[in-house]
Amino acid sequence: MTIINPKKLKAYDNLLLRLNDVQLLLISYSKIQGPGYRSITGALYRAVIVLLCAQLEAFIEELYSESAHLLLDDYILDTQALINQALSSFSNPQPYRINRLFATIGFSDIINLVSWQGTNAKSITKKLSDYVELRNAIAHGKKERITKDKVYKFVWFVKLFAKSLQEWVNSLSVISDLGLPGRRSQQNIKK
Repeated sequence: MTIINPKKLKAYDNLLLRLNDVQLLLISYSKIQGPGYRSITGALYRAVIVLLCAQLEAFIEELYSESAHLLLDDYILDTQALINQALSSFSNPQPYRINRLFATIGFSDIINLVSWQGTNAKSITKKLSDYVELRNAIAHGKKERITKDKVYKFVWFVKLFAKSLQEWVNSLSVISDLGLPGRRSQQNIKK
């Protein structure tokens, strides 16, 4: 379903760069030895879950901002003001919050479009909610037991989710470009 947009969105590429921090933390696991290493790795895994959620949230915000500029810069005077207003009430990448955010630029229920082989939007919504709730529990002091497998599954999930979401936003951005004369093109005609 990949549609090539001449104004390529960069949010996913930037997310992959940020995920290097997660890889560095996970590599440090192999260097931990000696007494108490199990409690240290547990803390490390909990920290990685919180970091992954933060990176996913940053991806969502960046994707939203890029899309809003792509769609609206030609049509409204201050796209950044709209972006700032919408992002001021966005936190924790819960599915309903992502839907609410993207609805402000005309993409209602965007999460219901996200899927990949072997899974559907409903299971993705549940997994995303579960991961964010786990992050919230950790961030608010609960000592959740996190395994290496759970961390790697979350990394995998974040990558697939982000890639699929960006592909949908990119394709909807192309479709939404109706070719209407925008503010900038009208200014160019006057010159």
